[in-house]
Amino acid sequence: MEGLWGSQTLEIPQSWVCDSEAFRWFAVHLLAQLPRFRETYNQAVQEYRHVHHIRNAAHPVPDLSMDGPWLEAPFWIWTAENPERRRVFACSRGQDVMISDGSGLQIRLPLGTDGDGARAVEELSAWSCRGIKIRSRALDDDTLGSADAGRSVSSMASGVRSTTK
Repeated sequence: MEGLWGSQTLEIPQSWVCDSEAFRWFAVHLLAQLPRFRETYNQAVQEYRHVHHIRNAAHPVPDLSMDGPWLEAPFWIWTAENPERRRVFACSRGQDVMISDGSGLQIRLPLGTDGDGARAVEELSAWSCRGIKIRSRALDDDTLGSADAGRSVSSMASGVRSTTK
């Protein structure tokens, strides 16, 4: 569609984006607010399914799950030792967030007593250097159906924005 408008886009690998300091700040904020984010996200996805008469709970994306205190986050994680991507789960522990893949990996992300995420952003950078990778999950044309993708992403995003105000 951008080509029809005469627009050119810069294609950047997702790994570059997710290794940026800006993404780390985004991830830290989302993980710190995960209970509220998960509720809003799931409401928006369920509303989308209802509006578009979609009965399959896996489309356009599955709801973010919960297992006791562990909440699923919209990220993938993998390590140099185990390069298969796995879902990310998080659990608040005092001023920290514990991150897990649900398969044995558990690591602490320090948020700090003052709510400043700087320590956590530094820790995510250190994880990356040690071979622990956090990546976003993407909504793309295949996820939403290419004929309706632009409108669908906009509808979901506007639903999320309107419920988080």
